[in-house]
Amino acid sequence: MGEKILGSEPSETDRVRERYQRRMILTDLYNPLNPSVYMAKQERERALIRLITEAGLTPVNDKRVLEVGCGAGSNILQLIELGFNPELLVANELLEERVQIARKRLPQDVQIIQGDASELKLAPNFFDIVL
Repeated sequence: MGEKILGSEPSETDRVRERYQRRMILTDLYNPLNPSVYMAKQERERALIRLITEAGLTPVNDKRVLEVGCGAGSNILQLIELGFNPELLVANELLEERVQIARKRLPQDVQIIQGDASELKLAPNFFDIVL
């Protein structure tokens, strides 16, 4: 956690970390065997496919993508399944423990950057898609 100064408000980064800590108590929140979880995932997949096609982003194999808050990498895996090139995918995650999970799950060609997304030093207009 970030260092707190007496009388100061926690930073936005600290508040994000705290929210994720509270979520970890809800063990079924991300369980893919929970029907509400997999049905919501299928709904998001359909919406993503519709958005990609309606926005004219096909073909997808040459698109550069940044995902802010990649968590364990599920969205990146989904993009790869849809035909995105892992070498053109960049995943950002604030929490180190989630970065470690993503590194185990994702292909080595996916660049994973740990840290606060507001502090990333990335070239302007480099990405075709930002999630």
